[in-house]
Amino acid sequence: MGEGVKYDEGKPDYSLMPSRELEQIVKIMTHGRDKYGRNNWKGELENDRLYAALMRHLETDRQGEYLDKETGEPHLAHVACNAIFLLWYRNNEPAEVESKEPVQLSFDFSGERPLLSMR
Repeated sequence: MGEGVKYDEGKPDYSLMPSRELEQIVKIMTHGRDKYGRNNWKGELENDRLYAALMRHLETDRQGEYLDKETGEPHLAHVACNAIFLLWYRNNEPAEVESKEPVQLSFDFSGERPLLSMR
């Protein structure tokens, strides 16, 4: 039997996605489904709330708490979920996204720990 041929040049290579991390994201989304309902995040959520949740998880991880107490999954996987939600909104509701003012981030390095704020 000869070697098979598959023309997949130029197609997305999903084997590049790390399966463990992808599973962590799916577990978080499954937890969200059970808590809020399937695809609840596709409802009308303000981008600011998604950015705020993303930043809370990022900052919590930065401060040394790596696992979310409610889900048991990494805070960085929650960051990825919120980034996916924001990307989905950007891809599916471009007119609304373009009309909103951008979120402004600011850093304050004057204290013992840097502070991040959003406006």
